Amino acid sequence: MGLRGSLSAVAIVAAVGVLEGCRKREAVFAPPPPPDVQVAHPIVKTLPQTLDFTGFTTGIQQVDVQAQVRGYIVERSVTGGERVKANDVLFKIDPRPYQAAVDQAKAEVAENDAKVRLALIKLERTQQSGSAVSKTELDQASADRDAAQAALDLARAKLQTAEIDLDWTNIRAPIGGRISVTVPSVGAMVGQQSNQTLVQIIDESTIYVTFNVPESTVLEMRKRYNYSRPGEGGRPPLPVYIGFANDGDRYPFAGSYDSGDPGFDPNTGTTVVKAIFPNPNGEISPGAFARIRSVTGEEQATLVPDAAVSSDQVGRYVLTVNEKGIVDRTPVEVGGVVDRMRRITSPLPTNAQVVVNGLQRARPGAPVKPTLITLPDPQMELGVPTTQSTTQSASQPTTQAATSQ
Repeated sequence: MGLRGSLSAVAIVAAVGVLEGCRKREAVFAPPPPPDVQVAHPIVKTLPQTLDFTGFTTGIQQVDVQAQVRGYIVERSVTGGERVKANDVLFKIDPRPYQAAVDQAKAEVAENDAKVRLALIKLERTQQSGSAVSKTELDQASADRDAAQAALDLARAKLQTAEIDLDWTNIRAPIGGRISVTVPSVGAMVGQQSNQTLVQIIDESTIYVTFNVPESTVLEMRKRYNYSRPGEGGRPPLPVYIGFANDGDRYPFAGSYDSGDPGFDPNTGTTVVKAIFPNPNGEISPGAFARIRSVTGEEQATLVPDAAVSSDQVGRYVLTVNEKGIVDRTPVEVGGVVDRMRRITSPLPTNAQVVVNGLQRARPGAPVKPTLITLPDPQMELGVPTTQSTTQSASQPTTQAATSQ
């Protein structure tokens, strides 16, 4: 075998050695290190208990003004949309036919009054005649007197009715408040229909907010306070706050519980509750949808980051790391969110290591390398006025509610 053959043999042997080395390296398996995750202990914090609802606002009084007599409007004192005071004249109906009816009724009263005086004179003379007058004549004179008096009473009643009709030609505001924009014009015929509304007046100096509360919530609150309502049986008044679409997360208006239905609607499982709010500056508009928040007390809350709570077909859960560094699936029941922290309403140990970062790298039953971090202290932003302003604002409507009941 020549030199070339020797080199070929050496090359073949070297290639075989390389292949063998590759095979040996491929057979060696080094498992990857456990993935890094960040874990944190749940936060236990005393937080206000709040109840949130939606409802709508109404004025404390709302009246549809209607004409009580028929006729043409000859004067109009309002243009629509402005505030009026109680007893202000809004419209005037042509009074001439009603004035004529009053004059006619007065004449009938005068006529019948004269008949009564004449009947009294005849009765007195008949009584003075003594035995010269029969009993039948005396009875007749007495009956004539009674008939004349009855006719006079009837004429007076007709006069009173005519005067009321005449007074009704001045259509007045039964309450103070703001009137609707659309108003009838001069020359319009009114009073033809019994349900014809000329204007609507809403007293918005105080506002009611009506909302529905679930049966379970009501029963829980009643049980907590020995089945007494706010302001009854030593139970403190319940402050209520409202906000609107342009208020963001704030509830700037403070009021108080006013009243509630005694029972529940079987169709909805709720009861109707009404809160009352002072509105001297007209900041709250009637007929608006409102967000309602009521602070009912305090509670110990267990909190974890909302992003740490996952869900599947079984339910909500968090991933925890046990003492061996293995990931566990821990089922939880949850409540609301506070400053991006989710309330955990089911038992969760305070020393549990909840995976808060690296969730995509953690799988139940797999090992991980946990790093313990401290969660920031959540701040409960109620968005309601301060305690001092709340007390001042809520005291007025509570007094009004007690007076109205």
